[in-house]
Amino acid sequence: MFGVIFSFIYKRTSQSLLAKKIADKLGVIFLILICINLPALRLEYDFVLSNNLFIRTWADPINWIIIFGLFFCALMGSKSLSILNSTFFQYLGKISYAFYLLHYPILILVKKIDTYSSLQFFIALVIVVLLSHLSGLLIEAPANKAVRSVEYNKLLSGK
Repeated sequence: MFGVIFSFIYKRTSQSLLAKKIADKLGVIFLILICINLPALRLEYDFVLSNNLFIRTWADPINWIIIFGLFFCALMGSKSLSILNSTFFQYLGKISYAFYLLHYPILILVKKIDTYSSLQFFIALVIVVLLSHLSGLLIEAPANKAVRSVEYNKLLSGK
């Protein structure tokens, strides 16, 4: 339903110069808002609708407004979001799936280390990035190559 509504809004505004100017200005603001709108931060400062994790994450209108705003600005080609095209963010995008899969177990393991929580976070971050990078090199890239090879051979054989 949200996709249909968003599509309708986008079709009406995609050619508007005013909408593009607004998107240019608001893109970086939505990017900052998404960083400071993390559910854990909002819970810490008691700026939540509910203590229920599902409601706090998925039913919160503030989350939806920020996500849709950022998405809209990205679709409109907001110049203020050009930082996301940098090599650093492209690399993060490349390892993001492995990062997603590995971050939680690593956080649980590192939490058992008796040290400052900020140091635990840094240790976990380094380990997750390293393992995500290795996963890309040793698992994902060879698997992608094998799948492409099979598909290419099917095309050549006409099957």
